[in-house]
Amino acid sequence: MRICVYAASSAQVHPEFHAAAFALGECIAQAAHSLVYGGGSAGLMGAVADGALKHGGEVIGILPKFMADLEWGHPGLTDLQLV
Repeated sequence: MRICVYAASSAQVHPEFHAAAFALGECIAQAAHSLVYGGGSAGLMGAVADGALKHGGEVIGILPKFMADLEWGHPGLTDLQLV
């Protein structure tokens, strides 16, 4: 199953939310599901991706090209689609 997560990409979030996003990513990967999300490396978006990647999960990012040009994309994704 593919699970889509949309969350904040700001680094200005409470650490508890960051930890929860990371744990969500871990749960998605451990359940053998794929994560589809915004493709960024920062904030809650980056945390959920990091959690899934830590456990070998498939992580698919969908990122606007201008954000990739600004190097906001996550470098370790399974697949990154630029739109």
